[in-house]
Amino acid sequence: VILSPNIAFSTVETPPQNMFFQAFIATQKGHPVLRKAFDTMLEFYKLGRKPRGLGPKTLAEAYVATPKDQRGDVYILQETDLWKTYPDVPKECIGRRCEND
Repeated sequence: VILSPNIAFSTVETPPQNMFFQAFIATQKGHPVLRKAFDTMLEFYKLGRKPRGLGPKTLAEAYVATPKDQRGDVYILQETDLWKTYPDVPKECIGRRCEND
């Protein structure tokens, strides 16, 4: 993905869980969504809680909590299940994924 220089925040949405897939995140330096997400994670660890889905959920919640006028230009990609979207395209089976074929 080549983003326009004016994009301040970009990531991949994972529907229907309403989370962000953290394998791809692009932001301008000091972006408020990342700051909110990092602050939440830091507080979580300070309280001694065990993380479970913390990153993707926290990033999405930080995004929603950040006012639109502070987000800048945003580009959100959609995660796609290639097995369901393109069932006729041959795929290499890896692990348990072939069980769903």
